Amino acid sequence: MKAGLGELNRAPYLRVGLFNAALLAWLAVGNSYARIAFSFVAFGVLAAFIPLLARAVKAQVAVIKSRRP
Repeated sequence: MKAGLGELNRAPYLRVGLFNAALLAWLAVGNSYARIAFSFVAFGVLAAFIPLLARAVKAQVAVIKSRRP
């Protein structure tokens, strides 16, 4: 379990902070182009979870396979 969770915990404060900053900036800015840019930043942070999940599964499967007799 630790191998998979280790992969999911890559830069958690950066990802949460960047998402929250993009959300707050989106709410504060009135310019539509800036809102689109902040939407892409927030979407990018959320989309970064998919490769992290794939890496976590790969790491956990490797640990499980190494424990088999």
